[in-house]
Amino acid sequence: MKNRRSSLKYFDMMVRSLLAYFLVGLLGAVCAFPCLVVAALPERLRLNNRVYLWFAGLFYRGVVFATMLRVTVVGRQHLEQECAIVVANHQSALDIPFVGALLGTHPHVWLVLEHYARVPIFGFLIRRMAIVVDQSNVASRSHSMLKTLRYANNCQGHIIIFPEGGRYLEGRPQRFMNGFALLAHKTGLPVIPVYLKNLNDVYPPYSFFIRAKPIKVIVGEPVTPSDEETAAQFGQRVYDWYLTHIEQEKSHDAVID
Repeated sequence: MKNRRSSLKYFDMMVRSLLAYFLVGLLGAVCAFPCLVVAALPERLRLNNRVYLWFAGLFYRGVVFATMLRVTVVGRQHLEQECAIVVANHQSALDIPFVGALLGTHPHVWLVLEHYARVPIFGFLIRRMAIVVDQSNVASRSHSMLKTLRYANNCQGHIIIFPEGGRYLEGRPQRFMNGFALLAHKTGLPVIPVYLKNLNDVYPPYSFFIRAKPIKVIVGEPVTPSDEETAAQFGQRVYDWYLTHIEQEKSHDAVID
């Protein structure tokens, strides 16, 4: 009986994964051309382009649908304001479409690590439609910050950041880099924390299989730094929000079990 359950679980993962890859590939083929066309336009025509946002939103929602996971979202209404800095914990490649699906067609820009911008074709889209950050280069970091400040000061939409600077599987966020907190200090934009639960178990880095597990997304209330807080103190306050919700979710799961 135990072997039979294991076989059924493996079969479920295999079917789920193959179907998801097929659907995402099909959706990517549909969305890639119009997005690349928009990316080739001058900056004034490509940033917050409605065609791009529609196809990007379609792709994000399509990926979430293709996983066939049960998803619960709490606090989505907090993202309805015009401009904010959206920060999320980073565990999986699925983090990106799950956060993107929350935003829909709302104008936004991603902060993306430089090595992703070197990927053929996809890298061109990143260089044109996102803000690339090279952590190893001081001049590049300064240029990225200036570009982000310009976007924020013009209130063109949400700025999305994974402040851990990489993907981690411990279920507990790594210490945040304080770039988002410094940006909030300089611009006065609120920070909206997003906690993604269980994606580290569903689709960890370098995994082929998509495992069946319910996903919960918690969108926190917007927070802004006080006059008495340094950027580091404000960054710690946002980080503590994650720790609080992680413990609450653990307690909730323990009660259910």
